[in-house]
Amino acid sequence: HAGLAARAGITAARLASAGVNANEEPFDGPWGFMSLHHSAMPEIPSRPDALSILKDGLAQKRWPCCASAHRTLDAIQALMTDNDIRPEDIEQIETVIPDSNYRNLRFNSPANENEARFSMTYTAAVIALRQAITLSDFSPGVIRDPVTRDFMTKIRMFSAGPQSDQGEGIWDDPAQTRIITRTRGVFEQSVLHPVGTIHHPLSEADLHQKFTECAAFLLSDEQSAELYNRLLNFENEKIRHIAPLLRQRAAASASDIKTHSAI
Repeated sequence: HAGLAARAGITAARLASAGVNANEEPFDGPWGFMSLHHSAMPEIPSRPDALSILKDGLAQKRWPCCASAHRTLDAIQALMTDNDIRPEDIEQIETVIPDSNYRNLRFNSPANENEARFSMTYTAAVIALRQAITLSDFSPGVIRDPVTRDFMTKIRMFSAGPQSDQGEGIWDDPAQTRIITRTRGVFEQSVLHPVGTIHHPLSEADLHQKFTECAAFLLSDEQSAELYNRLLNFENEKIRHIAPLLRQRAAASASDIKTHSAI
């Protein structure tokens, strides 16, 4: 969905720059989006810099799972790193999150990798045990790992109640997380904005690691490095230098799919 929306935005911008006209009131006019969907009329920002996309920015996911869990995952990692907490030290992890987040994370005992992405118990157990979550953690064999399954029993998730969803944005109420250790007491952290937002952006190293991890499924290390460097200089590159890296791997991937289907 995000990719299609981005493509539509680029197309619209290029059409506008070429002089193509359209309805001047697409959202709030009598035939606009709000009227079509019978929505209440929002307050229209008086200044361009009041637009949410500029004020709040775009969020990039640090972890490859539901964003509703990210603030808790950030807190667990930070608390364990800053206080030298080892997995075997942990008696229990408790987290209180907004009600909408709580409802999103509805699989306490995920049966497959897709349910695991929407499970606080699974993702919190993984990050506590391994200090990171990668794409490989969402594979059939890994989600059945007995050590992870046993640690999941230590995770407790609670809703902050319906009032926690009364704000205007997704990050209005913080996630409150506490790690209860066996001998060293309780460590707590409140996180309002997860890593990856405009308030706590991913570092260049984080972005490079995320790209490399995703690209590893189809590209060699050399191809991944070449594509990454070319994309960093995208505005000065020619498409013929980038397309072959994508086209060749797409063809190879399609061939693999046909082979597996035949088997």
